[in-house]
Amino acid sequence: MSIEKFEAVLAAGRYSQAEQTWFPTWYLRFREFLREHELLPVDVDRSIVILFLQQVKAQGTPAWQRLQAVQSIEAYHREVLQRPIADLHEVITTLRRIASQQNNWMRIVHYRPMSRLAWSG
Repeated sequence: MSIEKFEAVLAAGRYSQAEQTWFPTWYLRFREFLREHELLPVDVDRSIVILFLQQVKAQGTPAWQRLQAVQSIEAYHREVLQRPIADLHEVITTLRRIASQQNNWMRIVHYRPMSRLAWSG
């Protein structure tokens, strides 16, 4: 199946600009993963998606990007192949939770209280 068809579906549907930009990129990366493991898109199931996510995690990819990757894979299989992948809901929920925790942690790390000098008159 063509990535151009995926891009057209994304542009015509309910997908944000960021999703239209990054979903094809993530799916191309996933497709390369499938080639490396001699798999076809019809072979994809939850375990293969998790294997891919573990690989990109090992490469240092943060949870919010892994979430975007799994959402891309899910969208491609649902919208283009018309073959939804069963049981990805738990994976997506877990990545949302982890991404939220990482985001909150980044806010804490980058928090800089106002200097006491700013309050002196």
